Amino acid sequence: MDLMEAIYRRRSVRAYTGEPLTEDVVRELLDAAIQAPSAMNAQPWAFIIVQDRALLRSLSDRAKRHLLCAYAGDPRMDRYRDVLSDPQFDIFYGAPALIVICAAEKAAPYRRLAIARCRIPPPKRRWLIAISRPS
Repeated sequence: MDLMEAIYRRRSVRAYTGEPLTEDVVRELLDAAIQAPSAMNAQPWAFIIVQDRALLRSLSDRAKRHLLCAYAGDPRMDRYRDVLSDPQFDIFYGAPALIVICAAEKAAPYRRLAIARCRIPPPKRRWLIAISRPS
């Protein structure tokens, strides 16, 4: 698959097998992630891998509460309110792993830039990314 085909065939995945990721798969994903260019090759990132089901559920519940509170008066959130209020809804769609991308401590000089890049208007905010092999 060439680059343009990959770009045009990209789809959002919201159905996962639930099968745990092997350490090799996680390492492959992380290796791909760190290939991204960074200013002055600073590589100001750190990754947190979450595979514990109870912690994934807790993070999903906390994220839903945060979104409901943070955007309570925002009419753009009206279409999401019901689903975010549903205790059964998992914002990670049952993905068996979550890779959290963070600004590393060594990124101190670039922290303002990193924070500015995270200010994406809702509902497109993606501060957590669920990754798995699609079912």
